[in-house]
Amino acid sequence: MTDQALKRIGNKLQAARKLKDLTQEQVADKVGISRSYYLQIENGERNPSSTVIMDIVRVLGVDIADVLK
Repeated sequence: MTDQALKRIGNKLQAARKLKDLTQEQVADKVGISRSYYLQIENGERNPSSTVIMDIVRVLGVDIADVLK
């Protein structure tokens, strides 16, 4: 995935998290990853596995298609 795509996905995850009024720590805990790893995903610095991204969108209650487009 390109850096630009990772940043776009991260921005969408961050917006969804804030709409749910969740902290990065809360999302990370529910997904089973570290807060620092989740932060890197939101910042577009890491390319998460499909399992991790699916767990994140499940926790945030968003459609994966909306996050990836």
